[in-house]
Amino acid sequence: RRKGTSIKSSDILIAPPQRPIFFVPQLKKSSSEN
Repeated sequence: RRKGTSIKSSDILIAPPQRPIFFVPQLKKSSSEN
């Protein structure tokens, strides 16, 4: 049970940073087209 929690914690930490990174480039590209 301890290993499962550790993996979930890592997933949560990696998920937030990856989402913003993908949104930043998309927003910048949209601004360039505008």
